[in-house]
Formats: sequence, structure tokens, C-alpha cells
Amino acid sequence: MKWAVECAITSGATCYDLLPGDYEYKRVWCEDRRLVSEVECFHPYRPSALVFRAIRTLKRCLAKPAPIAETITAPAE
Repeated sequence: MKWAVECAITSGATCYDLLPGDYEYKRVWCEDRRLVSEVECFHPYRPSALVFRAIRTLKRCLAKPAPIAETITAPAE
């Protein structure tokens, strides 16, 4: 990742997007955070849409991440 950031800087980039997700390595590289939202559009009564929504709901229930406030620890003194 260091190489990618260095290449971006030498190319003149002023912003480097670490993409969505709350991971420790991202907090090491940057303190700023952005809210990422998703918009999904589909016909609510089509069978494929019902299956999609059921699977998405199941995945979200099974993979509940800990809230960000609970995962951040105070720096060691």
C-alpha cells in the first residue's frame, strides 16, 4: 500500500481513497472518515428482487460488525 500511495503522490494526487470498510490499517494511514451510502433500485414484487432482498438481509444479519465506537481503542500512554 505504501508504494501505491507514493505513486499517487508523485503523480500529483491530493486525495487517496481507501474505499469503504473500517479496518485498522486505514486508521493508521488516515484519521479522517467519510460516510458511504448505497442506493439499490429494483421492482419490489419481482421474484428475483424478493430473493435478492432475502439473501441481502440474511447476510447482513450474519455479518454484523461491531460498531466503530467499540472497535477504536485509546492510544497507549
